[in-house]
Amino acid sequence: MSAATSDFDAESGIRLPHSLRTRVLAIVSAAVVTLTLALSVYTIRIFDESTQVTIQHEGILLSNAIASGIQDMADKGDIAGIQAFLDRLISIRARNDLEMNVLFLRGASSAVVASNVPDNIEATDPEEHQELMLALARKKPHVVIETETADRDPDDDPATRVNPDHADSYFPVGHRLVNITTPLFTSGRSIGSINIKLSLSFLDQQVDAVYRQVFVAVLAGVLALIVVLVAFLNLTMFKPLGRIAGNIQRFGQGRFSAEWQYGGRKDEIGVLAGEFNDMVIRLSKAEAANKQYHQHLKQLVLDRTSELVATQEATILSLASLAENRDPETGGHIRRTQNYVKTLALQLRNHPKFLAYFNEENIELLYKSAPLHDIGKVGIPDEILLKPGPLTPAEFEEMKKHPALGRNAIMAAEEKLGPNSFLRYAREIAYTHQEKWDGTGYPQQLKGDEIPVSGRLMAVADVYDALISRRCYKAPFSHDVAVNIIRDGKGRHFDPDMVDAFIEVAETFRQIALDYAESDEERAAVAR
Repeated sequence: MSAATSDFDAESGIRLPHSLRTRVLAIVSAAVVTLTLALSVYTIRIFDESTQVTIQHEGILLSNAIASGIQDMADKGDIAGIQAFLDRLISIRARNDLEMNVLFLRGASSAVVASNVPDNIEATDPEEHQELMLALARKKPHVVIETETADRDPDDDPATRVNPDHADSYFPVGHRLVNITTPLFTSGRSIGSINIKLSLSFLDQQVDAVYRQVFVAVLAGVLALIVVLVAFLNLTMFKPLGRIAGNIQRFGQGRFSAEWQYGGRKDEIGVLAGEFNDMVIRLSKAEAANKQYHQHLKQLVLDRTSELVATQEATILSLASLAENRDPETGGHIRRTQNYVKTLALQLRNHPKFLAYFNEENIELLYKSAPLHDIGKVGIPDEILLKPGPLTPAEFEEMKKHPALGRNAIMAAEEKLGPNSFLRYAREIAYTHQEKWDGTGYPQQLKGDEIPVSGRLMAVADVYDALISRRCYKAPFSHDVAVNIIRDGKGRHFDPDMVDAFIEVAETFRQIALDYAESDEERAAVAR
């Protein structure tokens, strides 16, 4: 945001585009400057016009005085006497910015017969004669203020135009002059006129000087007035509005604060500040009550969630314990496989193949669901489940029913509780953890990616724990032997990617087995 279109209020700490301060000051300043200049120009014009009127009046008086002085000589046609009279006016003769010419009619023409500028004594041209006749027709002095032009007589000497001793040089082109024509009469008949030209250069210079002085004075006055206006407006309007705007901005950001500096004012700003402060106080109280309510509600939700999680975990462990109590030799199996599954899932979460599957939530659900993988063994008869020796083919077929039994039990819970991701993972694990990658597993003979990811995870964890644990029909294998067996099952029993991940975290598996070992024999086997 550029400086020309924004204004920063340091007290309120906000930046407002096209600030009210900028607009108001610009409008007020422009109005003050325009009005002051207009009044100044008007005053100077009045001064100029008044001075011109005075000059015209004095010129007419002078013309009338000269006419009275030469009237008798004009009646007698005494041109020499007229010239002598003009020559006696030494003060006028010495002025090079003034011309006095006496013109006589010569039938159908006229001529300058006397002048304070001798070079002017000559016959008039037709245009000058026509102007003289118009002036005589008015029968009274005629005054014209005109601007000198470059229209000179063809026979004028060009050198006189630049000769400072010649009168023409004092009537430069473009300057104003007063031209006064006073008719001369004898026996009621016009015989000629007195023509006086007076330069207004001196007046123009004075007017220009006045213009400059007035401009300086106006400029100083305007600047002083603007400073006063800025201070006044800032104190009475901009600062209060800036505070209110800052509070509104903080209010919009959720930071409630009320300021009462302008609450006592009786104008619009006082009303605005007071109403805003009242609103902030009411909303602050409502916000505080709302926060307290939400905090209480949040705590209730947290407490309820904690109760549900605790209940869920207790239910899982209780169900899992049923299978554990049926098969005492697998007491630590549930806890170990639960941690194996989580370790392997964490290792695979950055694998391109499993990026969409192993997020934090899913890994936690798999960890909680893993203990239910053998829940179906509850439905296997004791004579088969607890048989110390190898199972017969018929008995093994009976044992192979435990994945379906586990799935059915969890599905029954799902029908009561509705769709639930936790129960879905538990059902998948219980039903598919005995499937094999090459399709030779049970109960569905699924192959490759047909097997759910959860079932493939559980297969690695379940087999590793079975190998390093004592069973009624075998002693515990060492960790290295168990690792080699799983490695050999890559692509046949197990998902190849999961076997690779297992090899990388094999030492973590060993540590989990040691932490949850149920006998010194198992601990010693895993340590080897």
